[in-house]
Amino acid sequence: MGSMTPRDRGDERRTRQAVPEDLARRCSLLAEEIRTWPGVTDKPMFGYRAFYRGSVIFAMFPDKRVLEHPSTIAYKLHDRSGHESHKWHEFDLNDDRSVAAAIQTLDKAYASVKRTR
Repeated sequence: MGSMTPRDRGDERRTRQAVPEDLARRCSLLAEEIRTWPGVTDKPMFGYRAFYRGSVIFAMFPDKRVLEHPSTIAYKLHDRSGHESHKWHEFDLNDDRSVAAAIQTLDKAYASVKRTR
């Protein structure tokens, strides 16, 4: 008997789904808005799009693949001194109405980042 591969054992990594067209459109609308905020930059990161205020990450959107839950974006809230939280929060972009609420949530994440010196 030959040795078993991880696939044979059922240890196969879960395949990430491609970003659905409607989610990509909503993320594009959000990205267009937050790129206008002072000090915001974005860059690709492992199939996602990471958003920074200065050098501090505050949001991540699906780009080439979805996040853990297929219709979500992720954001971080920072403490009062601007220190980065290690916990990511999810926001469900399940329909077009959720875009306005997402902007408000991302604004809170953005505001929680202490301005870089």
